Amino acid sequence: MDIPFVGGAYKGYSTNLNDQVCQNFYPVLDQQDGKTILSLEGVPGLLEMLDLTSDDNLISNGEFISDLTDWDDKDALTGVSSWNSGRMQLTSGSEGVAAREQDVIVTSGVEYILFFDIISNSVDITIGTTSGGSEIYAATLSVGTGQTIIFTPTGSPIYIRFKRLEDGGSVTSYVDNVRLYKN
Repeated sequence: MDIPFVGGAYKGYSTNLNDQVCQNFYPVLDQQDGKTILSLEGVPGLLEMLDLTSDDNLISNGEFISDLTDWDDKDALTGVSSWNSGRMQLTSGSEGVAAREQDVIVTSGVEYILFFDIISNSVDITIGTTSGGSEIYAATLSVGTGQTIIFTPTGSPIYIRFKRLEDGGSVTSYVDNVRLYKN
């Protein structure tokens, strides 16, 4: 049976590509003989969860186009955070911590989704209700694009911190494409 591509689609999002994808079609058959496909329709009841192309990103300067503006410097000892080719660079130094943090006004009790890329070497991320706090989330995450954290804050503002700790010598990590949306 030939199925022509003629109808609607189930729309979802791809976090690492910031793109729409189509999936899960079902054929709508004609009512006379039930053998002719009139169209392909998307799964009924679909709700669009999140539009990544919207201007609703709550992070300021998460693409690091020209600098680290709006990200507070939280470096300690020999750690150095800096801007490098459109990314946040975190270099721990031989005995230090490289860290940057941004405070964001959110609505308590509402679910949020945070996206970001870790380009090289693992990075610690904390989300808290105080500067440097980890009341909401804390983890060490490995390299990967389209990293996703879903959380519900208990207060506002929240503080999102990326840091690279000394780990037996100077190590450099890169963070890019940081975005925060209501989910």
